[in-house]
Amino acid sequence: MQCPTCNLHQRKFYCTSCICNHVRDFRISTHKAEAERDAEVAKAKVALGPMEKRRIARAEAASLEERIVQVREQVGKTKSACDAARARIRSLRQTLVNRRANLDVLSQSSSTSSSQSLVSPSPFTRDPPPIQVSAALVQTHADLAQTRRVLIRELLNVFDIQQRAPRPSLVSSTIPFLASSVRRFGLGASMLLAAPAPAPPPAPVHPNQIQWTIAGLVFPVPGDIHRFPTDHVQAVVQHTLHFMSLLSFYLGVKLPFEVFWDGNGSVGVGKAWIRAGRGPEQGGWARWSEAQPLHPVELPSSNSPSSSRPSSPSRRSSSGSNTQPSPSRNSASSPFAAMATGLAMLNYNVAYLLYTQGLDIPLSATGETLRNLYALCSSPRENTGRLSHATPNPLSPLPPPTPSSFTLEFGHLLQIQNASAPSAPSSSRRSRRGLEEDWDIVEVEEEV
Repeated sequence: MQCPTCNLHQRKFYCTSCICNHVRDFRISTHKAEAERDAEVAKAKVALGPMEKRRIARAEAASLEERIVQVREQVGKTKSACDAARARIRSLRQTLVNRRANLDVLSQSSSTSSSQSLVSPSPFTRDPPPIQVSAALVQTHADLAQTRRVLIRELLNVFDIQQRAPRPSLVSSTIPFLASSVRRFGLGASMLLAAPAPAPPPAPVHPNQIQWTIAGLVFPVPGDIHRFPTDHVQAVVQHTLHFMSLLSFYLGVKLPFEVFWDGNGSVGVGKAWIRAGRGPEQGGWARWSEAQPLHPVELPSSNSPSSSRPSSPSRRSSSGSNTQPSPSRNSASSPFAAMATGLAMLNYNVAYLLYTQGLDIPLSATGETLRNLYALCSSPRENTGRLSHATPNPLSPLPPPTPSSFTLEFGHLLQIQNASAPSAPSSSRRSRRGLEEDWDIVEVEEEV
C-alpha cells in the first residue's frame, strides 16, 4: 500500500482468499514431502536391515574379546599370587625344618651335658647334629663373646680405672730428722739443719698402698674410708655402681645382690641401696634381704664426753668380728659406719662376677674392688664373656647365683672387711696431718 502523502510502500495487504489459497498449497506440499520422506525412510530401513545384524555381531565380538583380555589378566594375577604363596610355604617349611633341627641339637646338647658327669657318652650312641647348625651356633657364640670382651675393655677407658702409687712426701721424710734436732738443739737449730739434710731414698711402695682410681677419684679401701670426705666417697661409689651395672649388663650375668635407688626409679637418681635377691642358701647371702645403704649416713651422736671419745681397740675388734653387724653397733660419729655391710655386698657381687668368668680371688683380696674389676676387664683369657645368664652356652649353661662350686661365704667376707676397720688414734700424742699441694704438714709438739 502506498502512502498518499509520501508515496512510501510500508506493508502489503492480502485478501482472505489469497491467504486461504496459500495455506492450502502449503499443506499439499507438506503432505507430499511427508509421503516422500516416509518412502525414503522405508527404503533406508530395507537397505540397512542386513547391516544392523553385522554391527550387532561385531559389537558382541568386541565385548567378548575385551572380557577375554580381562579374564587373562586376572588369571595371570592369580598365578603370580599362587606362585608367591607356594614360595612362602616352601620358605616356612624350610624354616620349620631348621628350627626342628636346632631344637634337636639343643636337646641333644643338654642331655649330653647332664649325663656327662655320670657316663661318658659314646659318639656312636645317637646321630650327630647337623654340621652347619652346630658350626653356626659355635661361630655366633664366639662372636658374642668377642663383642662382650671389646665392650668391657672399653668400659675401662670410659671410666678411667687405673692404679696410682702414692707420691713420696718430702716433709714426712724429714720428720725424724726434725724431731731429733728439736730434742738436741732446739727448734731454731732444727729449722737451720733441715734444709741441707739429704733426702733419704724413697721407700718401696707396698702393694696395699697402691691406690685405684675411677674417673680420677681414689676408691678408698675399707680401712681407709674414714680419711675421705663424704662427697668423695659418694661419688666414687656411684661411679662404681654405674660401672658394675654396665659390666653385668654386657656380660649378661645376674648378680646376687640387687642395687636400687630411692629416687623416681631411674638409675643414678636419689641414693643407692643394696639388698639380696632371690637365691639359694648357698653362700649365706640370700637371707640379707634388708636394704643396706651405699651412701654415707649421718647417724645421731650424743653430746656427752663419753660418746664423743673414740672407742677402745678391743671394743672395735669385738664388734668387727661379728658376721652380722648393724649400723648401730659401729661408731655413731662416723657417717660411713652404715656403709660397711653395703660395701661388703658390693664386693661379694664383684667376687661372684669374677667367678662366672673363670677368675678366682682369695678372701683377703675381696676388699680391693677396682683392682678386681680391672683384672676382669683386662683379662687375656679367651673364655671371658662366654658364660652368661642372659645367653647361656648350650654346651655349658651358667647356673643361677650362686652355685655350690662358688664357695665364698658372705659372712666370712663381711668379717674380713669389718676386721680391717681403722683403730682409734693414740691419746698420748696428737698430730694433725693435711694434704696441701702434695705436701704432708705435720705439727710435732715438743716433749717437756
